[in-house]
Amino acid sequence: LVRLLQMIERGDGLSAPARATALAIMTKPLSSALRRGVPAGVRVASKPGGLDGVAVDAGLVYVDKRPFAIAVMTTFGADAGEAERSITAITRTAVSYFSRLGRAGAAGRLF
Repeated sequence: LVRLLQMIERGDGLSAPARATALAIMTKPLSSALRRGVPAGVRVASKPGGLDGVAVDAGLVYVDKRPFAIAVMTTFGADAGEAERSITAITRTAVSYFSRLGRAGAAGRLF
């Protein structure tokens, strides 16, 4: 899923209009577990999904200077709420990490 998201972001194998359409659909402001892990004001292009006992949310998160692709899949959760909380928590951790990378120099010093 992450590879597919990267291809969409770069436009690999897509015409410019097809890429724009895909990103327009994925950036619609819908609530999802992944989006709840991203601070307000940070652009997200994502697609949640799932089946009984399985949840997934995948997306492009455009944090300043370090945008990234993420896919979080859960299974065997006690309930849908547990799966969503896990996806949100993992997303928050990734956002925190990539946000720090965007503010850091090559040696890791934060600016």
